[in-house]
Amino acid sequence: MRNFFKQFGKAVCYLLLFVGMQFLVSFAFQFIFIFTEAFRLAAVGAEFDVQAITERVVEAIYANIGLILLLSNGLTVLFLWLFFRIRKKKLAAEAELAPFSMKLLPILLLLGLSLNVFVSFGMGFLPEWMLEDYMQEITGVFGTTTLLTAAAQIVAAPVAEEVIFRGMIFSRMRKAVPVAAAAAVSSAAFGLVHGQILWMAYAFLLGLLFCAVAWKTDSVLAAVVLHMMFNLGGVVLPYLPIGGTPAAGVLITAAAGALSVALLLLLFRSCSRRKDTGCVSQNP
Repeated sequence: MRNFFKQFGKAVCYLLLFVGMQFLVSFAFQFIFIFTEAFRLAAVGAEFDVQAITERVVEAIYANIGLILLLSNGLTVLFLWLFFRIRKKKLAAEAELAPFSMKLLPILLLLGLSLNVFVSFGMGFLPEWMLEDYMQEITGVFGTTTLLTAAAQIVAAPVAEEVIFRGMIFSRMRKAVPVAAAAAVSSAAFGLVHGQILWMAYAFLLGLLFCAVAWKTDSVLAAVVLHMMFNLGGVVLPYLPIGGTPAAGVLITAAAGALSVALLLLLFRSCSRRKDTGCVSQNP
């Protein structure tokens, strides 16, 4: 029981680091914006309208969400790197970012894209009332794709999230509870940070999958690649002229789902964790 509370405490600390860094970066951005705006208004002798300033702050946050995510995710990983360096440890080892066999790379790349197609088109069959709030949230956060938002979605977020939720939380909880329970804890935390109920639901399921991939391949780096490709699909898919009709949506969803299952089976069949080294790179 003592070991459980010890590992659970570590997991909570890593979660707080992730959430806290996002809060601190957002707060710092708001503070700088308000200070700058107040100075500008004072310089021209204009009245300081709190409501108007608040609305402009919200607009500024959404307009600069890519930069905020890049900074918060980057600082999270940097903090962990410094923390373990001070303790004379390596972040790559602590977060289980081991190299994996390159024979798995094509499977991971294609699997990430097929999963995104399956999820994106599959949600199109949900009732409109369930999708309305989700679409507002997604549009508010990633409504306009820029170089910064794309970099945040495709690179920064997958790296930071996999390091925290699979590399730190999942790995620590495995020392205290069975793998399935550790995956559930990690995935629940992963879902919660996404905020919106529908987003939380499929993030939880994806979290379970990322945990399974990290565990089977013995490498969180494999989960990072899979996560990157899933998010890449989310950036690219809206610009592709596919779907259009309900029948096409059904066919695309079914095909993407079948392909995802086949790729998952192929990936897991290629890995016999701790029985051989088929999924782990032999390069030091």
